[in-house]
Amino acid sequence: MKFNKNCIESVKHVLDNSDIYSIDNFSYKLTQYDVGITKSTDTEDIVFHLRKKWLFGYYGLYTKIMKYTNASDRFIERAYNSDLSSTLRQKMNIVSEMMDANFISSMPVHISVTIKENVPQNKSVIIDNINGYDNEEIDLIIHPGQTRAQSAVFCKRDLSNVLFYIPKKYKERISLVNFNNITKIDTIDKLTQVYNVLPGVTDDLRDIELNINAYEGTYTEYDIIHKTKSHTHNCSEIVPLAKVYYMENIKKDPIVSVHPSDIYIDNSFRSFNYFMDKVHNNRVNVYTNCKPSVLGCYLQSITKKLLQYASINEELENNESKVKTEYSFESFLLQAKDLLGKPFREEFNSIVKKISLFHKHLNELKESKIKPYASPNIIRIEKIDNKEIVKLNLYSGFCIYIDKSLKDNLYRNHYELLFFTNWDVAITRSEDNKIAIYNCEHEYWKTGNNYKEWILTKEMYYE
Repeated sequence: MKFNKNCIESVKHVLDNSDIYSIDNFSYKLTQYDVGITKSTDTEDIVFHLRKKWLFGYYGLYTKIMKYTNASDRFIERAYNSDLSSTLRQKMNIVSEMMDANFISSMPVHISVTIKENVPQNKSVIIDNINGYDNEEIDLIIHPGQTRAQSAVFCKRDLSNVLFYIPKKYKERISLVNFNNITKIDTIDKLTQVYNVLPGVTDDLRDIELNINAYEGTYTEYDIIHKTKSHTHNCSEIVPLAKVYYMENIKKDPIVSVHPSDIYIDNSFRSFNYFMDKVHNNRVNVYTNCKPSVLGCYLQSITKKLLQYASINEELENNESKVKTEYSFESFLLQAKDLLGKPFREEFNSIVKKISLFHKHLNELKESKIKPYASPNIIRIEKIDNKEIVKLNLYSGFCIYIDKSLKDNLYRNHYELLFFTNWDVAITRSEDNKIAIYNCEHEYWKTGNNYKEWILTKEMYYE
């Protein structure tokens, strides 16, 4: 891959401004300092508050899951909110995307740091990949990649493919400690290596051009500085970034983008639509070899701890659509068009083509069987057999298995574990099989075909 000739000067400007490092296994304990939660020196406190927000905030799982029983509700949400990062759809999908990629981002997560103005000029500071840093000394910004950063903190997983920017004026004062997978990006060629094309693209990568300029036009000295993405620290200090806006095959079809983000919205709707379509078919039953009353009380205690401090006003309300398909699909389209002022016929046809929705599906009114605020439905089993558990669950919805050995140190409740499943994953499990999330409607359980699993690291569910 190579950069478009029109943005070479912009790339040089980025490299000249900062020491840039490509980092793998970037600790979530560093990432957590900029994930939309009030700053705190207690990492676990921030993780807890992010979990609370994802479950009980305005766009939380508990708050919104009953809003999307019907396909029409999910369609209107996708059309209205598009790529709004705070939505439940985006939260669930980014976890799926990162789980699928083992937290190796296809495009780099951009993180820049500066030293705060109140720190003496002669003082050096340390950024430790294991122990974090002094939050009173460093200002850190994450974007693009904010949703990926939040998913890493929510899952307590380290991120790979991070571009870390240290302005050259601070390079002698900032020390990086305990970063084992780190490469300094000091040439244009090295910078091209951190970007990846759309999955499945088999074109000759030598024909792929990258462009970090935000829009086309003339390229004056002013443009070189202002057409690139940047972070603004302390209201005045600007750190230019190498965010790639365009990624094209110039020999095959320069109009068709091969940028991974171009399919993100469609993927998010596909996975969210399937999940919501299936999860409402059954209660989220919990199977265990533990005494049901004991595990039930423990799961409720986790929920109460989170709910006790929750506020549905934590995120700004984003005027969601209240349209319901009480009549025909034609009426639904007219209501949506009147409410949102968009050509929904074209929008609908586009989505139908990509994700196989049907008019009948959108007209269907379902009655949900889940009860998120009710006491968990615990079912004791003696024999631990994955296929038998799915059969007991009537091949319907999603269910959980929790071993009795986890009842004292499990920190996720059964609904929170639903973030770790997806439409094409048959089972998500721990390496020791002590915990598992089953997609009971995955074809594998009846046909044996297309088995796919995700593995949970212990830190993701156990304290």
